[in-house]
Amino acid sequence: MHSRIFCVGICIFGLLLKIRERFSLLRAENEEAGRTISLHKCQMEKMPAQRAQGGMGLEQAIIDIRNMYKIYNPGENEVRALDDVSLEINQGEFIAIVGHSGSGKSTFMNMFGCLDTPDSGEYFLDGKDVANLSDNELSDIRNHKIGFIFQGFNLIPNLDALGNVELPLIYRGLGKQQRKEIAGEALSKVGLENRMDHRPNQLSGGQQQRVAVARAIAAQPPIILADEPTGNLDSKSTIEIMNILKDLHESGRTVIIITHDDEIANQVDRVVRIMDGKIVSDSVNP
Repeated sequence: MHSRIFCVGICIFGLLLKIRERFSLLRAENEEAGRTISLHKCQMEKMPAQRAQGGMGLEQAIIDIRNMYKIYNPGENEVRALDDVSLEINQGEFIAIVGHSGSGKSTFMNMFGCLDTPDSGEYFLDGKDVANLSDNELSDIRNHKIGFIFQGFNLIPNLDALGNVELPLIYRGLGKQQRKEIAGEALSKVGLENRMDHRPNQLSGGQQQRVAVARAIAAQPPIILADEPTGNLDSKSTIEIMNILKDLHESGRTVIIITHDDEIANQVDRVVRIMDGKIVSDSVNP
């Protein structure tokens, strides 16, 4: 029975990213028209911090976007969700992409996450050109390079916290015992070692988001992409989630937050603001 639930969970988890892709495309139209893991327990503590002080001026660009366009409804009523956008994000940066509804930040997030492809332009992710890859190739990139944290948590209701965190590890082909060990370590890192057997409806919003964070970090991706990660949380839970994201940054991961909230943006190292599909500012927080 449990294995059946896992199989269903795998399917649902895969579908969630597809559904999110389609939903985000629709939302962009509407709004803008109006890493084999050799995972061992100690690896969770030892991801090298290969970053310089202040967030910018790091050694290597893990994300390199060049002259990217994404246009909806080409023609007289076209919407330029991304309009000749270029951006480099270096390994180990802590950065926020900030914009209001309709600014293009959601479309930009889909590009970062390989959930969509541009109409033109280049996207190099960790040195690999991903702008024109197939859906299967993009799926593999997402599974190995990016840990997603969504505003709506996107947890499987019929799975407990441990089961939800195990899902991306199943995609990696890891055995049951190894999955449980890694997932348990990830949940411990976000303070949920005593809630592993709880299902989403038995957890608070903040606890659900911590499960989502644990799921994102379990497979040790070099990039954490957080879409409005505190949008559905109270102030106490917001502080807890931001502290976890700061710790992930300190451990050496590249953390990208998509947000409309200046209070969140003020807590990162670098802030990129987008408006009408264009980057209008790129600055370092004091």
